[in-house]
Amino acid sequence: DYDWVSGLTLHPLTVGDRILGRWRHSEAGRKWHLGEIRAVRLHHSAQASSTTTYDVDYDDGDQESEVDRRNIKGKESRPGDPPGVFILFKKTTGKELPAKAVADS
Repeated sequence: DYDWVSGLTLHPLTVGDRILGRWRHSEAGRKWHLGEIRAVRLHHSAQASSTTTYDVDYDDGDQESEVDRRNIKGKESRPGDPPGVFILFKKTTGKELPAKAVADS
């Protein structure tokens, strides 16, 4: 579902984080692909609040720039999760692992 973020807190990502990304960051792109955050971009605007996008290196060799956070799965938490506990994904399959504590660097 495109609105997968409902009820989750999306935490900032850092370079090197393992993620699942929605290719071409569009609603039509419903398939998630394993990858890694290559760069974090902070965009400042005089009219609106700052936004952050991410550059992603996918495991299949594709790359994508300026991906919106809602099109990336990785380091989310559910209501009631203790601080520092995030949902993570298995590196080889992308399957969700049990939420666990992760050191934020």
